[in-house]
Amino acid sequence: MVCDAVQSVQPRKGKKRGRKPLNVDTAKRIELSRQNARECRARKKLRYQYVEELVVSREKAVETLRQELATVITSILQLTIIPSLACMPATQLLMAVLFNTDSM
Repeated sequence: MVCDAVQSVQPRKGKKRGRKPLNVDTAKRIELSRQNARECRARKKLRYQYVEELVVSREKAVETLRQELATVITSILQLTIIPSLACMPATQLLMAVLFNTDSM
């Protein structure tokens, strides 16, 4: 009986797994490939535009925050009655305040 089961299972000939071959002529297949490539390039371009816009908006936000920080530092220095420091550039002020340098 075991021999009968082994003999009855034989590999199928001519049938393969996976994709079936397309019955499309070569010119049509090449045109389809070109169209897909165009669409891929268009999607890539849109992705890069989106990322560039995101970078620009983030850079603007950073600049706005820097200006706000400079304003706050200047206000604090004016309130603490150190007028000689209030006329310094914001970056220099920040360095002087944070690191207690003698450039004040």
